[in-house]
Amino acid sequence: GVIQAISYLGTDTQLQVILDDGESIIARQQNSIDAGTPLNKGDKVSVTIPEHALRVLAD
Repeated sequence: GVIQAISYLGTDTQLQVILDDGESIIARQQNSIDAGTPLNKGDKVSVTIPEHALRVLAD
C-alpha cells in the first residue's frame, strides 16, 4: 500500500494507508525512540495484521 496521510497523536502515530486494491485502512504505530526509519506520506509499505491485533468497528 501507500501512506496517504500521517497524524501524530502524542504517544502514537496514525497512518492512513491505501492498499493495492484501493481499500483504505487506518493503522496506529506506537512512537518510540528506536522505532526505525520515519514513515512519510507517499511511502510504499507492506501491511501485515496479526489476528490478535485486529479490531473491527461498526461504521
